[in-house]
Amino acid sequence: MTSDDEQELRKLENDWLSVYISGDKATYDRVVADDFTGIDESAVKRGKEQDRALLPAAPSPGGVLLNEDMQVRLYGVTAVITGRIVAKVKVGDQEIPSFVSRFTDTWLKRQGRWQVVARHYSRAPIERKAVKLDAKIYDAYVGEYELAPGFALGVFKEGESLFSQAPGQPKTEFNPESEIVFFLKDPPALYLFIRNEKGQVAQMLIIQDGRVIAAKKIK
Repeated sequence: MTSDDEQELRKLENDWLSVYISGDKATYDRVVADDFTGIDESAVKRGKEQDRALLPAAPSPGGVLLNEDMQVRLYGVTAVITGRIVAKVKVGDQEIPSFVSRFTDTWLKRQGRWQVVARHYSRAPIERKAVKLDAKIYDAYVGEYELAPGFALGVFKEGESLFSQAPGQPKTEFNPESEIVFFLKDPPALYLFIRNEKGQVAQMLIIQDGRVIAAKKIK
């Protein structure tokens, strides 16, 4: 293996990972081969078109994705890279872990150009523990949060608990991890309540499968 090949492949892995935060489709198309096949932790198979559709329409606010523990093995014009993806969301100076995945990627060098042709990854669960909070804290979170024009997620209290409910869907109880971070176990997701400079709750960040969605509080 040449050091140039290894350095290039490590950079390409980082370039590829960054697009799931930035939404940079040009970089995605440069790195990912047209005949790409990916298999996720739920055994869902995706081609390039289906995987590309997962890119955010705009940069994800506060999203952080890191490649760690990368190992590069070169076999002529084929390379196999293994590693770990760590997803976090940054709120102020605090970084909150979202998920960790292990991956195996296969790269081919065609006409002097490396592109990824296959990925298989599996999720390493993060153990989250619910804490007991004073239910008065929830009062500031109650309201409606706009996910898309005309579509809002409702957040409300019942007794000592906080719930969310989308139109036409059953209610879901939030599990508090801290005063601003709540989680769901199935499907795994994080919900963060963000305050503005006046100290008022202004939006909710929803983190699922590495994607960060900002929902503005409208009521």
